[in-house]
Amino acid sequence: MMRFLSKKVIFFVLLLAGMVSFAYFDYQRNVSPVAMAAALLVPDEEPLDGHYARIWMDAAQENGVKLKPVHSSEWIRAVTRHEHSWEGAVLPDTFHKKMMPGLAVALQKYVEGGGKLMVVYDAGTLDQNGLYPLGQVELVPLVGFDYAMYHELRAGMTKADAIVGRSTFFEKLGLPPGRYMSRTMSPQDGGRAFDEDANMASVQVVAYGEGSQKFSSLVTKGTPNGDVLLRNENGSILASTHRVGKGVTFFVNLPLTYLKQRSDGIFLHGFLRYFVKNELLQPQLSEAPRGRGAIVLNWHVDAKPALPAIKQLIDMGLFQREGPFSIHVTAGPDVDLPGDGGGLDIDNNPEMQQLLKNLQRQGHTLASHGGWIHNYFGVNTTDVNAKEMMPLMQKNHSTMTRLAGSAPREYSAPLGNQPPWAHRWLQDNGVIASYLTGNIGLGPTRLWMGNARTSNLWTFPVLTLGRVATAEDAFFQRVPHTTFDSWLQEVARYVQEARTVRLIYFHPPGAVLYAEPVSKFIDSIGNCKRKAQCSWLTMTQAAEFMDQREQTQWALKRNTVGWQLSAEHATGLQDLAWRIPSQRFAKPRVVRGDAEVQQAEGEWLIVVRSGKVLQLNLKEIL
Repeated sequence: MMRFLSKKVIFFVLLLAGMVSFAYFDYQRNVSPVAMAAALLVPDEEPLDGHYARIWMDAAQENGVKLKPVHSSEWIRAVTRHEHSWEGAVLPDTFHKKMMPGLAVALQKYVEGGGKLMVVYDAGTLDQNGLYPLGQVELVPLVGFDYAMYHELRAGMTKADAIVGRSTFFEKLGLPPGRYMSRTMSPQDGGRAFDEDANMASVQVVAYGEGSQKFSSLVTKGTPNGDVLLRNENGSILASTHRVGKGVTFFVNLPLTYLKQRSDGIFLHGFLRYFVKNELLQPQLSEAPRGRGAIVLNWHVDAKPALPAIKQLIDMGLFQREGPFSIHVTAGPDVDLPGDGGGLDIDNNPEMQQLLKNLQRQGHTLASHGGWIHNYFGVNTTDVNAKEMMPLMQKNHSTMTRLAGSAPREYSAPLGNQPPWAHRWLQDNGVIASYLTGNIGLGPTRLWMGNARTSNLWTFPVLTLGRVATAEDAFFQRVPHTTFDSWLQEVARYVQEARTVRLIYFHPPGAVLYAEPVSKFIDSIGNCKRKAQCSWLTMTQAAEFMDQREQTQWALKRNTVGWQLSAEHATGLQDLAWRIPSQRFAKPRVVRGDAEVQQAEGEWLIVVRSGKVLQLNLKEIL
């Protein structure tokens, strides 16, 4: 009897243990949160690692925000069963036009329950058969006004027009001064080209070489119950919020994916960062070392007139008192055509060799400016003539390698002409960074052209003053010194306040023409550096930091006090910084690692001093 009872007891103990284990497993499965991240909704027919998702994931990584691609059907199941902890979701344009069955209902319930949804342009405007619906598109109740009105407007449902708004909002999107300008004042008018008045549409987005830039958007009708953040010139809403239940929909009426594929990625980057920072209030890994604003100053030295000009700049002390700068040289003997003799002929020019070596000894970086014959290379290089033009790149690279004592790791293309084969050649030859005349106004970024990333190079888009990219442009377009000075000072302010990295470039002869504004700009960054709020970076230094940042593993997960931010890097986290919204979190506590906590405007700045591991406890105050 005792033996029989023992077996029964054992049986029930095992049964109870199994029930407890199953209940615990079920509890963990249902309520344990995933790491804090926003969901990027990907159509089921698209791979999660396909080019469309990768475009968005590159932007998220470069902005230091957490985004995770998930198929729409999987997201629907997770939301329906309450098996998720997505604080935000993104429904992207271009590749998520079709609405699969049940997605609109799931999105509605998700936002009503407190979720934050970002809807982009034509996302969800087609039914499951790929057709425009006879009435309103399904997401109109979530967006808060009518749009994509195909059956009413047909081809007129989209219009191209200028983007107008306030400078404060443009800068929140990461558009620096010069990518936006006054609607009423041109650079030639003199004075400041960035001033605005009480008019909500007093500045506009401008493009290099074009002036006012027009963007396609969907015609809208009505007004949401939240904030209208941006409109275009015809009055259609370009960015807005709409409250639905406990949550909110953030609508962006611009084709962000499409623009990124065509080298205008500043809008995808800007709106994604705005959504994560201002709507989700989630932490961000800073794009700048130590969370300080930084300027990459890129000098292009490419023809005989550069020699007397650079001597004059040295006499002014520009290269001695600040830096380091990136100095890129076109080394051949010609400029426009083979045999014209207008080039620097570095191999046979001991004076220029010595001057450049002196600058290198002062800490500046020497590198290659393209293809041996500056203008000839810039004008004639195409996507299909690598066999003819690649030897010119190789000759220039070899000469600069001999001069610098090691192979350059950065590069700039004459006239900005850098086809895909040139990207690949540079990558194969150890170059990690190059300047870019696309993605104007953006910080360091990987370049996408259509459905392909050109290479693993970090590209550095130039900053421009509307049509003007450098001092020669300003001179030939008759831009007064006061306006050029105003722009450079606004750039210095923006970089400091936004804690971001941007590139500006000069040619020595042009810098001499605007010597006082250029000198004042260099002094402004220098003064900011002495206050420990800015830094100078060479292109190589910035690219190496971006590599370190990209290789860092970090996540946010729930713990007993709220959230824990954990980070690690195989060789070290030094100089990395996280920006923590103080509106949501109390002062973070470092529980592991060597880091300092600084208070900045609207955020906590966590700067790592040393070590390979970091752990922070974040307590929510909302």
